[in-house]
Amino acid sequence: MRVSEYYSLGRSQPALPFIDVDIVKDVKLFVNARAVRSMESDWAEHATHLLETFFRVVIDSIRLGDGSKAREVMLELREPNETHLGLSKGKAEGRGLGPEKAESIWRSLRNSKAVKTGLLSDLEDTVLLIDGVSTDIFSDIVTNIIRGPLIAFTQSTCSAFEIPMELEVDSGPVWNPLKGHWEREFVPMPVTSEGKLLLVPKSIVRIEGDYNVEIYYRHYVLERLKSEEMKSGSALVHVLKTGKNKGEKKVYKKDVEAKYGTKPKEVSIKKTSEFPDMLAQYKAANSAPTPALTHRQLADAQGTPRPDWSALLARISAIEPGKEGAYLYEDAIQDLLTALFHPVLVDPLK
Repeated sequence: MRVSEYYSLGRSQPALPFIDVDIVKDVKLFVNARAVRSMESDWAEHATHLLETFFRVVIDSIRLGDGSKAREVMLELREPNETHLGLSKGKAEGRGLGPEKAESIWRSLRNSKAVKTGLLSDLEDTVLLIDGVSTDIFSDIVTNIIRGPLIAFTQSTCSAFEIPMELEVDSGPVWNPLKGHWEREFVPMPVTSEGKLLLVPKSIVRIEGDYNVEIYYRHYVLERLKSEEMKSGSALVHVLKTGKNKGEKKVYKKDVEAKYGTKPKEVSIKKTSEFPDMLAQYKAANSAPTPALTHRQLADAQGTPRPDWSALLARISAIEPGKEGAYLYEDAIQDLLTALFHPVLVDPLK
């Protein structure tokens, strides 16, 4: 059962500003940090500030000290099951980010040459250069950091759509950028039969992460290693003896993998420290944020219908002109315009 069904909103995903998740299962969508940064709103500015201050606290703790402060704040990270986004199968129950995983990521950060040299300059770089950080884990980390703004979004959405909230619900860890630590409080939040809900704007979710370590490894790391083997004239250089390219020198990826290893993250971490320009090239080629998901992508990812334009328009046409239909009209026109202008315009106000 989806949020819209549970609360009888009379609306489907195209007319809603949040991801209309199943209240039990997870949907395979991920919160995207660069999508947050690219939005032009006070909400996004606040969330971006939280991401930047958290990253700075962690990195400065490792570069300038023993990393104990970084460990302290990292150990508060948890899998945010209340969003119902991610890779859990069946009931969302926290199979990813937790104390052990957070400890492991902290150790990887503390031992990382990329952190100590400044090569790791953005939170997203961890997907490529820090062991244990995958797209789903990175999404969980981002969700934890921006939990405060997500709670505010949830509360305003509940007010707009008349979704009931319980008054004293544990917020979970909320990042305080001024003090550089986590705080908890009891706040109004929606609670279903399956637990509390944290609604996520559909404008900041994606099907995949912006950075992909497999692509980085295949098209940047292995290609550089092939080039280096060719320049050194190593035993991996083959001279073609037949065919139209007879006499041409080649280095094969399978031979490079046999020499350096086939684990993308492990090889990428090691070789990026040797050839840092690879990372700069990859980031330059992937500098544009991934576009917001279309209605079709959202529908396919969640198994929900695409917009029913006729029904959205018919709802407006059926309203009689005059004062009595004013509120009905406001709701109906908002639903139509929310769907019609997605994803260019977001977070409408009546």
